[in-house]
Amino acid sequence: MTWNVWWRFGPWERRGEALARVLERTQPDVVGLQEVWFDQAGDGLANRLAERLGMHVAAEPYRRPDRWHRRVGDDTHDVGLAVLSRWPVLTREVLPLPAAGGQDDGRIVLHTLLDAPTGPLPFFTTHLNSAPHESAVRCEQVTALASFVARGARGHAFPPVVTGDHNALPDSDEMRLLGGYRTAPAAGGQVLLDAWEHAAPDAPAATWDAANPYVARTFPLSSRVDYVHVGLTGPGGLGRVHAVRRAGDGPVDEVWPSDHAAVVADLTSHAVDPDVELPQPKEGERWAVGALIRNERGEVFAQKRGPDRRLFPDSWDVVGGHVEVGEDLLVALAREVEEETGWHLRRVRRLVGVSTWTGDDGDGLRHEADFVVDVAGDLERPVLEAGKHTAYRWFGVDDLERLKENRDAGDTFIHDLVAAALDEPGRAAADRQR
Repeated sequence: MTWNVWWRFGPWERRGEALARVLERTQPDVVGLQEVWFDQAGDGLANRLAERLGMHVAAEPYRRPDRWHRRVGDDTHDVGLAVLSRWPVLTREVLPLPAAGGQDDGRIVLHTLLDAPTGPLPFFTTHLNSAPHESAVRCEQVTALASFVARGARGHAFPPVVTGDHNALPDSDEMRLLGGYRTAPAAGGQVLLDAWEHAAPDAPAATWDAANPYVARTFPLSSRVDYVHVGLTGPGGLGRVHAVRRAGDGPVDEVWPSDHAAVVADLTSHAVDPDVELPQPKEGERWAVGALIRNERGEVFAQKRGPDRRLFPDSWDVVGGHVEVGEDLLVALAREVEEETGWHLRRVRRLVGVSTWTGDDGDGLRHEADFVVDVAGDLERPVLEAGKHTAYRWFGVDDLERLKENRDAGDTFIHDLVAAALDEPGRAAADRQR
């Protein structure tokens, strides 16, 4: 996610609450913030948001805040960038941006290396010069930014994620230069894809929107100036963009959170082995996914469904659930793993099989794809989904018969799935009709 939070302009205290509410609702894993405020003790908006959201934080002020001070008549608070992250910050680095020929506010790039479940994630945020006529200045800033990104991303499987308020339109020289795929790249061989190209064609795109009263009174021309860029997809599909949208694009309790809307991009944060064949659902079909999670001993995780569940009450089951309308199978798989265990999907090793079945809940035919996967997290302390599951266990070859408990006679589906994940006989049975 990226968001310019408009420093201490307007009703900044009420806006701070609105900002927090949007972040709580959106639940991003990582956020690049521009125009955060700091007090003289170093405390400020970023720290307060991080504490409220339970996130890690890295923050850095701009080097020359004088113009900001003059705009509000307050020299006791500085302005800068911040990164909020659900994962620890391993390292941080700051790059001053050039500003020759333009307004020099001491703007910077903040680079953090994040300890994501699939390995280190290089994440950048910045705020380019704002004057409409300073395209040449922004081109120089983009050139510096692109080289900085190339250095910071080197050696990491996850592609770099670059966020910011670039104060430039998508077809501008500076944005074409940053992307490096519509003109020669600013850093040799580096391509940074604009995540918004994955948006629905009719999706509202303006992040500087004349519908926002803070915008309408200053420069009433709607445009997209805030971006999430992602490097080329990493091994196993790491960093692939699934969806992108705006957030914070309306009032919260009659207060607009900022003069900018945020941009949220959903990225693949897990690797997929190259020989995994992904099913292709057809329109109108109802699908479910299952995760056969293995530990270092090779055992497979299963959990007992609550006695009041409509389907398969008080029975052992693997992690999984239904795919939501418009949702990618692997996105659904990652969501179900996190919802039902608190772990993070790390690697999809193989497709065990695709089955079709009809439950006794009246919801008709389902197609189900089940995958052997690795996860990240404390495997001895899953967080079971409240009200849905009552127990868990790691199953090995000697425990398979327990998986038939409280199942109808002849229903060996879960038994056969786990057996297949353990590389035991029964793999072929996972492909049969349920």
